Amino acid sequence: MNPKTRLRIIWFAFVAHLISVLFLALALAKGLPPNALPDRLTFISTQPTLWQIGWFSWMVAAFSLVLYFFLWAEKLPHENKKWGYLAVALTIAAVLSDWIGESLTITIAPRLAALALEGETFRQLYIIWENIFLVLTSGLANLLYTIGGIILTYYTVKHPYFPKWLAALNYLLWTAALLLSFAAYLSLTSWIPVISGLTFALLLPWFLLMGYGWLLLENLNEPQL
Repeated sequence: MNPKTRLRIIWFAFVAHLISVLFLALALAKGLPPNALPDRLTFISTQPTLWQIGWFSWMVAAFSLVLYFFLWAEKLPHENKKWGYLAVALTIAAVLSDWIGESLTITIAPRLAALALEGETFRQLYIIWENIFLVLTSGLANLLYTIGGIILTYYTVKHPYFPKWLAALNYLLWTAALLLSFAAYLSLTSWIPVISGLTFALLLPWFLLMGYGWLLLENLNEPQL
């Protein structure tokens, strides 16, 4: 893979996630726990376009992570590449889980939220859907992304010249991501915004630091800063 393509992938992943995180922080969070259910339903039903565009941005971000992990897998030594491709396969599975959840919430959530404001039966249906969405995205998809990242990290930090500070950043990122999945599976909705904030605060600079600090390097046989 030529350097220009690698650079484009790194910046694509960074920008795609920056946009999606901004959508989450400034808009989508209003339709998610721990906000009160009536407030969530009102926001989603009255701002359907914003809700749909916001989640579509996350679908794009998920795709960008597949490209980023593929770039990372390509940098592994030949004997470890099969593990890198396994990580990419897990990431593709994660994207499918993400896309199922996000495409469904784009298409059904606004209408279901409007109906839920009018009757208890639809309100209970919306709560069930919300829990399914949480498991598909913050739970299953995030866990698969994280396992893929851990595999790639494990085989990358073995390189004698991989920067120790970058290894530490990877460890912190995947630990936070694991905590996010556990919080989703355990329905700890009050903790999810905090853990998500920590994860994304690490993830955004990680794209560029990992990219410029390792993935763009041509000579991996000399100590890096």
